[in-house]
Amino acid sequence: MKTKSGRVLSPDDIERLAARAERGFELSRWGPRRGRPRLDPEATGHSPRITARVSPSLYERATHRAASEGRTMSEVVRDLLEDYAAKPHRARGR
Repeated sequence: MKTKSGRVLSPDDIERLAARAERGFELSRWGPRRGRPRLDPEATGHSPRITARVSPSLYERATHRAASEGRTMSEVVRDLLEDYAAKPHRARGR
């Protein structure tokens, strides 16, 4: 069994979680949890998400390189977009 984050649960993990559930939960102490922090502390609302489709080959090469650099794909994409947005606009010839 895997968690939402992809972590594989061991039989001991499952037993521990089951025992905790059987003891019961104090629902009066539960409340909404904060999500991820904003990428721009000055902004209001959530940080927008961008989705792009790429070939399996590009995805594999990019994820391997990011991992070897100790970076996430989100960090890589944000850096690339920062570089792109910083350059002066140039009309594309067609």
